[in-house]
Amino acid sequence: MPRFAPLEFVFAILTDSSQKTSYTPGLRMVRQDTPITRVHTAHRCVFDEFEIRFQTEHASGTRESVRYVERVSTPASVELIFDYALVLAGGSTRVTLRISSPERGRALSRRLLKAASLLRGRISAGRGLSALKAHVEGRYQEERAADSAGIASAHR
Repeated sequence: MPRFAPLEFVFAILTDSSQKTSYTPGLRMVRQDTPITRVHTAHRCVFDEFEIRFQTEHASGTRESVRYVERVSTPASVELIFDYALVLAGGSTRVTLRISSPERGRALSRRLLKAASLLRGRISAGRGLSALKAHVEGRYQEERAADSAGIASAHR
């Protein structure tokens, strides 16, 4: 993540449903009734061919770190766990994403293959985090520029 973006800013972008389309390839819209960070609430990410349901399982943190966990239900009936860790280290916010499945066995393997073909790489942890990083950097630069312009005009 960008060296200058505070942890709170990165977490706010990650959990702002109105911004997810800016860094998630193929995402058309997000349907939600409650804030994404509220535990046991759900939102749906709508792509052209399918929807993915996300339910927040855990959201907690301190000034130095945040852990955010979602249970993901795919169109192929595969359950996944997205476990985000945001850590402030050396003035920068580091984000890691671990994707796992609570299921095991041969039936899961068949469903995972089906889900992989449906999703076509849209939930790749590396690609998703790279896109999130670029989006956060752009938004943070925009906000800093707007703040600088406001301060400059206030001093005139």
